[in-house]
Amino acid sequence: MEKNDNTKMFEPKVSKLMEMSEGIVKYLQENFHPHTTVVIEWDGIRIEETLAAMPKECAVD
Repeated sequence: MEKNDNTKMFEPKVSKLMEMSEGIVKYLQENFHPHTTVVIEWDGIRIEETLAAMPKECAVD
């Protein structure tokens, strides 16, 4: 499947973001538990923690 122009335009930006995130992932692994999530949005960043969860199976048509 050929990439469209829009995808090609964002490739360098996505690559840079992935490169920048390596340090965040390493820091999380060294300082937090596996149930920690970092959410980065255009106006800020937040750290979330799952205290309890019960996954539920669902059928997808």
